[in-house]
Amino acid sequence: MMKAFKLGYANFSVKNVDVMVQYYTHVMGYAVVERGEDGRVYLSNHIDHHHIVLTPAQDSALHSVGLQVKAEDSLDKIAEYLRREGFAAEYKTDAQPGVSEQIDVVDPSGTTVELYTDMALSGPGFQRAGILPTKLGHITIFAKDKDKTVGFYTQYLKFAITDRMEERVTFMTCNQDHHVLNFKVSDRTYMHHIAFELRDMIHMKNAHDLLTAEKIDIVWGPTRHTAGHNVASYHYDPEHFMIELFCDMDVFVPELGYFEPRPWHGDQPQKPKVWTAQEGLSRWETKFFMDLSKG
Repeated sequence: MMKAFKLGYANFSVKNVDVMVQYYTHVMGYAVVERGEDGRVYLSNHIDHHHIVLTPAQDSALHSVGLQVKAEDSLDKIAEYLRREGFAAEYKTDAQPGVSEQIDVVDPSGTTVELYTDMALSGPGFQRAGILPTKLGHITIFAKDKDKTVGFYTQYLKFAITDRMEERVTFMTCNQDHHVLNFKVSDRTYMHHIAFELRDMIHMKNAHDLLTAEKIDIVWGPTRHTAGHNVASYHYDPEHFMIELFCDMDVFVPELGYFEPRPWHGDQPQKPKVWTAQEGLSRWETKFFMDLSKG
């Protein structure tokens, strides 16, 4: 009925919109595209109308996730089908700038997902200053009802499972990226981090120099992960959302059932697998205060 193929945007509830706008424009290199009458700010770093939405709120949290889908039926009929399947789903028109129609559906973890087929290509293009990610890469969510949540994305949005860390963490993709979403077992639902793709190691170095100049601490990394093999570092934005910057992520070829070969792969070919807690998160043995594989 439909298949997701792109992580389009993330919408954050934030306490201080102005400070977050400063972070995304001055540090990350995004541009403000539009400001809504409700105080929302829409930001883009290339051709899509928006990739980040900042919604004024009393508390900081992930508000919703936008997934672009290819639909075999009209969105209103798909919303009706999802309601029959037991999900809270609502078909909307002109609910946000740049998107004429969408479905808002709540997944089993309680996360609101906004599904759309088309977005206006009215973004400003890449800017000249800031970190300048190539794209929004993935989101990691600690999820109650993790297994039901994974089932929702595989059954209704045709995500594929690429890797697992024992039974605690599941990595999922809707395209060739190793993961677009990943979910970890938890007794409550919240975002662990959001990740932005950089071009290469030189881009990573320049990003770290910029973070240092802005007096933003790098809390973990750089490191090369086990699952996904991306080189990554982590820092906090002004509202304490964890931000990952990464490059070199594994490229999944579903027709072959393995990832494009790389010299740093431990297996040849590197196939989707269940990683053990002993293997950890880092190929470079970089220690972190929280091990996703252990909780």
